Amino acid sequence: MKNRNSFLDLLKFIFALVIVLYHSRIMFGESLANEWFSFHGGYLATEFFFIVSGYLFAASVMKIRYRADPAVHLNLWNDTYSFMKKKVLYLFPNVFIASSRALSAESSVER
Repeated sequence: MKNRNSFLDLLKFIFALVIVLYHSRIMFGESLANEWFSFHGGYLATEFFFIVSGYLFAASVMKIRYRADPAVHLNLWNDTYSFMKKKVLYLFPNVFIASSRALSAESSVER
């Protein structure tokens, strides 16, 4: 099992949930959303979400750098590039599927 920081995962989940609730004000209208909850400062959750994600990104890159031998000096640019390449190749199929579904759902809605 991977070593994960459960607390940081919990923070990311909470921030993502606050972001969704904040944007639901736009979807459901101000009056309905204000009856259930009030997230007027919900945009701040985006900032904190990216701070936590950036920390985890940097920790992952540093873990890759020093996995083999801490004494070996590796090129940070190449390590970051290879890490980002893996992430993009991992996420691209999901983004493609989600975008295709969204476009097909939009085209099936009556205007």
